[in-house]
Amino acid sequence: MATPRKAQIILSQTKHYHCMIRCVRQARICGFDKFSGQNYEHRRKWIESRLFRLAKAFTIEICAYAIMHNHAHFVLHVDDNLAYSLDRTTILRRWSLIHKLTPLQVTYLCKGSSALTNDEKSKVYRDIEFIRLKLFSIASFMKDLNQYIAVKANKEDGCVGKFWESRYKSQALLDERALLACMVYVDLNPIRAGIASSLEQSHYTSIQKRVLQIKSHWQPTQLKPLTDKRSSNSRAIPMDLKAYIQVVTETSGMVYSPHDKVIQFPLSQLGFAPTEWRKLTSKFESLFGYVVGASDALIEFKQHVNLSKIRGMGAANEVFLNTN
Repeated sequence: MATPRKAQIILSQTKHYHCMIRCVRQARICGFDKFSGQNYEHRRKWIESRLFRLAKAFTIEICAYAIMHNHAHFVLHVDDNLAYSLDRTTILRRWSLIHKLTPLQVTYLCKGSSALTNDEKSKVYRDIEFIRLKLFSIASFMKDLNQYIAVKANKEDGCVGKFWESRYKSQALLDERALLACMVYVDLNPIRAGIASSLEQSHYTSIQKRVLQIKSHWQPTQLKPLTDKRSSNSRAIPMDLKAYIQVVTETSGMVYSPHDKVIQFPLSQLGFAPTEWRKLTSKFESLFGYVVGASDALIEFKQHVNLSKIRGMGAANEVFLNTN
């Protein structure tokens, strides 16, 4: 039996999640569709633009993404603490980026609470607290992404019905190693699929943005930044950006290389088994179920949700080094 989505998102265990969406029809999300003879490459831009707009509205950050021909991957960080710290006005302004506000909400935003009766004020305050919870909800984030793209694509195709296979699938990333491995896996999707020959040519991916931006000594504002652990930036993913790009670059060279090749970057320092790195970054989804992490993290999660067993324990022992 499949695990319900609400049981897959447990913020007390992790704030990082790998989400996937796939097109249900033979028609593609983007690229050239041999069945219809149409070129849907422009839809990649639709998805990317919507993704960035949602990130401005929600308190959910984008760690990595890859928009493929018939599916897409997103690695997300949920900042629920930020959502709880936002004042009411900021919440409505964020929400207005993607949703039409009610007349009462507009009045409150433009004129303040003094322009409302007590009953109206109570109604607006209840609405705002409801929106606050949505701002850090992955379910709401993915719904606002999927519905927008589905409606737009169906209108272009002149049809109705389901566009996506399901709302989304997700994997909880329990520790930093799971997060980094998943980011590499997502960033290398176009190269593994043979639709890109280099990171610079991997269009509509986070790695392309990071590689191009690092040349000007900036990090993409749309993405959660990377830096080393000594940095004072508490928002950053704890890995040096140049080191991360080196890892992805070297790993991309393994795609068509002999199977015994090991990259030069000292993966053991990051807690990975170097000889298993190829398998981890090419079969990430199939190695684990809806939870990914080292064996101790999986055991802790299993105990927390009261499971008798959890998928991926054997893989965790193989690909992650014991750091105790």
